[in-house]
Amino acid sequence: MHHKGTQKLQTDRLVLRRFQESDYESSYKNWQSDTNVTPYVTWQNPNNLEESKAVLDMWMSQYENADFYQWAIVLKNLAQPIGTISIVDIKENTERVEIGYVLGSQWWHRGIVAEAFTEVIRFLFEEVQVNNIIAMHDTRNPNSGAVMRKCGMHYEGTLRKYLRCNEGIGDICIYSYLADEYRIRKDLFAMQDFKYRDFNAGLIPNVPKDRFIGVRTPDLRKYAKEMIKTGQAHLILDSPAHRYYEEDQLHAFIISEWKNPAEAFDLVDAFLPYVNNWATCDQLRPKVFKKKENKQRLLSCIKRWILSDLEYTKRYAVGALHYYFMDEDFSVEHLQWAAAMEPGEYYVDMMNAWYFATALTKHYEETLPLLEAKILDPWVHNKTIQKARETRSIPEERKEYLASLKV
Repeated sequence: MHHKGTQKLQTDRLVLRRFQESDYESSYKNWQSDTNVTPYVTWQNPNNLEESKAVLDMWMSQYENADFYQWAIVLKNLAQPIGTISIVDIKENTERVEIGYVLGSQWWHRGIVAEAFTEVIRFLFEEVQVNNIIAMHDTRNPNSGAVMRKCGMHYEGTLRKYLRCNEGIGDICIYSYLADEYRIRKDLFAMQDFKYRDFNAGLIPNVPKDRFIGVRTPDLRKYAKEMIKTGQAHLILDSPAHRYYEEDQLHAFIISEWKNPAEAFDLVDAFLPYVNNWATCDQLRPKVFKKKENKQRLLSCIKRWILSDLEYTKRYAVGALHYYFMDEDFSVEHLQWAAAMEPGEYYVDMMNAWYFATALTKHYEETLPLLEAKILDPWVHNKTIQKARETRSIPEERKEYLASLKV
């Protein structure tokens, strides 16, 4: 690490700077005397202004130390400290730092701490060159964890009955952020296309817009291959709970290129519970699954995935039948698996309709009896007919007959 001490930092709304004597009264009024901020911390509110001054004096006396970091969080339009963010622990041998923060309660829920923390993260990774940033919060204070996630941190786990705060001994959640992860995210933002971000967000409405960066798919595929080539793929694969849609896509593209079949199956199983959108689900297509020697294991996995409680795992199961078993490996039994699925989940039902419609174009005689028997869910049944009639691969006379089967 290259310590630089408490340097002045700025964001759109904030100045992060050293405390000074003119901050005594405002610090005490705005946050140090605020009892709402101390239930889940290990220090007590100062009893009076003099005790508050003593705390600030102690901090100010250490500002000449290059490894001391204690910022006042100052709103530009107020010009007064409303909280503080600091490094509360440094591990030189592993180049790791721990961050703590507190904000006056009247400024909560405005994204102020996240804005300050994001800038501190940038400073620590890019200028101080730390290797790992960690932060902790009491499980009874979940809003603090939301700040950590918003800043890109990864949940590592919970330590039970780990720390005593003003509310007593509690469980502590630990979050971390690695320098390599930060570098990947910085690379992704360097490829950002705002129009593409907005376009993608419109196609995937169940994912919040702030989870999209806006990186085009060819660029993501190229970056995924580079990560595999340079041995950096594990930085994505080891932490499947990503913040950004593009990180989910990277994860899918890396697995799709994975050469070892056994590992590819394990990677898919590990990632599927975290898939939260149709695009990532449909682009998770390991090339090794196409090989004849891997088809039997894939069928066993599909039979298990199709029984999942997770919407996108079930969609993936039907999608795998569609993608890997529509030609020489097609079987009427596969149609029966899909037909037996419980309806009512939109993205599963859409994949089912797409699967049956494609089966009609390639295996009409084997698929038609399902529609004639009307065993499919009515919505899936009608959507299948609609999609089949929209394709050019089915003759007009067959399309007319399919239309007569609508329910």
